[in-house]
Amino acid sequence: MLFGLPMLALLLSFPHRRRAATGQPVPLRILIVMVVAGVLSVAAMIAMVLTNVAVPPAVYATAIVINFLTHVFAFITALEVILQQQPKS
Repeated sequence: MLFGLPMLALLLSFPHRRRAATGQPVPLRILIVMVVAGVLSVAAMIAMVLTNVAVPPAVYATAIVINFLTHVFAFITALEVILQQQPKS
């Protein structure tokens, strides 16, 4: 819960923060991967914690892996943007 709730807030506010920072909407592929997949995986983890239902560990592990993959995608996308910038002369 200490990780899930702040992460959920960051993911849900991402489109607004992106528009405020760049003045442009979020590209569709980034919106789908980061917001939709990220929110679904974090929400699934929170739901499993709150319901106290004995679920197979594979369900929780799958949610964790999806969450980690969205972070990897975000890192690679940010690195791509940084590498495409022209150096200041």
